[in-house]
Amino acid sequence: MLAVAADFKRAGIPTVLEDDLVLARWKKLVWNVPYNGMCVIEGCTTDQLMADPRTRARCEAIMREVLAIAAAQGRRIHPSFVEAMLTDTAKMAPYKPSMLLDYERGQPLELDAIYRRPLAVAAAAGIDCHETRALYARLVEMDAGSRA
Repeated sequence: MLAVAADFKRAGIPTVLEDDLVLARWKKLVWNVPYNGMCVIEGCTTDQLMADPRTRARCEAIMREVLAIAAAQGRRIHPSFVEAMLTDTAKMAPYKPSMLLDYERGQPLELDAIYRRPLAVAAAAGIDCHETRALYARLVEMDAGSRA
C-alpha cells in the first residue's frame, strides 16, 4: 500500500493513508448517506439542499444517525465532524452526487452499501434511525420506478 501511495504522490496525486479503513468508510458515509439520497428525492444539487433550512436540517439529522451507527461498531466520530461536513458542503460549487447522476440515467442506485448495510448495523444495535430509514424506503421506491 505504501508503494502505491508513493507512486501517486510522485505523479502529483494528493494521497492520504488511513490507519483505520472502517473508520474512514464511516466518515465517508456521514456525507454520502444524506447527500446522495436527499439529492435524489429532492431532485436537486447539494447547494440547493443547503440553502433550504428544512433539507439542511434533515441532512444534519441523518449525519448524526450515521455517527450513532458508527459508534455501535466501535468507531467514534466526534460530533464536530458533522458541522465540518455541513460547512464544507455549503462552500462547494453546485454538485450532483453520483447517486443523482445514476438516477437521472435510469441506472440502479447504490442502496446496499450506502443504506441497507448501515441500517442493518443500526437494527442489530437497537439504534433508531428514523430519518435514514425513511430516506432509504423512498429511494427503494424511486429506484424501482426509474427502471420499471
